[in-house]
Amino acid sequence: GFLGSLRAWMDWHVVSGLAGAGLILVHSTLEVKNVVTRSCVWSLGIVVGSGIIGRFMVRFIPRTRAGERLGVAALEDDLMELIDEVRPALLHDRESIRILQRMVDATGSRRKKCRTFGSLFQRLHQVRLDMDHLRRSATLRRIPGGAARLRQLIRRSGRLYVQAAVSDFVSQVLDAWRVYHRSLALLLIVGLAVHVTVAIYF
Repeated sequence: GFLGSLRAWMDWHVVSGLAGAGLILVHSTLEVKNVVTRSCVWSLGIVVGSGIIGRFMVRFIPRTRAGERLGVAALEDDLMELIDEVRPALLHDRESIRILQRMVDATGSRRKKCRTFGSLFQRLHQVRLDMDHLRRSATLRRIPGGAARLRQLIRRSGRLYVQAAVSDFVSQVLDAWRVYHRSLALLLIVGLAVHVTVAIYF
């Protein structure tokens, strides 16, 4: 767009947020003298902490190169296309075929949704094990001029596999997270405004 991509704005948001937090800490010299200052410090810590967590979770939401959110249907189509391209090279490895079937099951109505953070991390661990096996299998395949291409396809399909497996749960968490993150950011701004007013007039 005219004002830049969403990804660029998010990167700037993260950088400016961390830089602002650092400047506030330098300005305060880590002294907490009153209720307003304590409120600002706590709000600052929670806003920065929740921002770091949110930035980590956003990577599991499928997006286009411009940073726009990718629809679930488009994500599943991309994943299935990659699976179909990878499958012929791994037909002789039964475990790889089972993993590809799990990847298929991660799409559409057949996918099992994560409902807790425990199930989220369990799913991510399983995905990591699956992709490690596929990469090892691809390394062992003696495909003239095609091994590097196969590993590249597996990396791409692995990224989509993760997003397809956990995107529903992460989207729900992020919707709730945005409310708290924005509310605390507003509280921090109000606290800073009070602090500046007191410093100037009192």
